Amino acid sequence: MLNESIAVTYNAEENHVSEYEVWAKTLLPQIELLANESLLSYEYRGTETVDGREKYVLNAAPTEQYRSDIEMSTTVYVDAETYFQARIDSEIRTEEYTHSSAVASRTSR
Repeated sequence: MLNESIAVTYNAEENHVSEYEVWAKTLLPQIELLANESLLSYEYRGTETVDGREKYVLNAAPTEQYRSDIEMSTTVYVDAETYFQARIDSEIRTEEYTHSSAVASRTSR
């Protein structure tokens, strides 16, 4: 279930409910962008434990190079249990500058 402030998942095997804070104005467009296969292609890198939880690690790359002077790298971490995006690390490099960012989702269990 997803509303404007909380996403709730239920694991029937464990009879466990998880709640995740979300910001609907930014979460849905971001998920839509990440899921758009015409914009991004993915390479599976395996799993890592991040903040005590197993995550699937994916490299994301734009399907088209918009400017030849920009290099982009993006790593997406997806929670192995809930399949929610847990973190995105990205870096943009040009001759003039490098910009790095990391966006992590806050969760509660």
